[in-house]
Amino acid sequence: MTRIHHPVVKAAALLCMSVLIIACGGGGDEAPGPGSGLPPGDGSVPPGGGSDPPADDSVPPVDDAEPPGTDATLSGLNLSTGSLTPGFAPAQTSYSVEVDFDVMSVQITATLADSAATLTVNDASASSGEASTPIHLEQGLNTITLQVTAADGATTESYSVAVTRQSEIDSPTGFRLIGGQSDGIGVDGRTVSSVGDLNGDGIDDIVIGIPRTFNQSFSFEGAAYVV
Repeated sequence: MTRIHHPVVKAAALLCMSVLIIACGGGGDEAPGPGSGLPPGDGSVPPGGGSDPPADDSVPPVDDAEPPGTDATLSGLNLSTGSLTPGFAPAQTSYSVEVDFDVMSVQITATLADSAATLTVNDASASSGEASTPIHLEQGLNTITLQVTAADGATTESYSVAVTRQSEIDSPTGFRLIGGQSDGIGVDGRTVSSVGDLNGDGIDDIVIGIPRTFNQSFSFEGAAYVV
């Protein structure tokens, strides 16, 4: 091979060799050929490497919160005085109890089966397992109403306790009516009859009949008294 020693000729030769190498694709990436699936160009890889986007391996959050409860029952019920009839059972919603005449008020303690439920006694808010405020009792029948609302705010259950406060003349050994006369003319207490609950107080009543009653006008009008 002939060696070139002249500087100008040597530089020209090197330039020709560089052009030849570039034209032939040497020293760099080959241009994509037909059918390669790549767009025409210099064959360089676009930013990011041209690979598929990374897979999203994150797990979506799971809502594991428990739904609100639907239990609107009681697990316990009692009064400060007297015994429930029948005995307490969660499915039993109506009760009755009798107290003496000298019992002027009672407190009721109700325990919720679900502590997340809410309770009212006679429309007043009450706490589970704690005695209510004193409830005044009239003579005769008094109805106490309890309302339980489940945690879902929609499910409800009502309980009622019918408290009968005995009348003043009630006695475990009974009582006696003694009739009298007015100047020998009146006939008090001639008849005594049971008539059931006439005044709606939950206690059966009796009627005391007086066929003749002497008064200032000397009329002999009869009378009847409900006891």
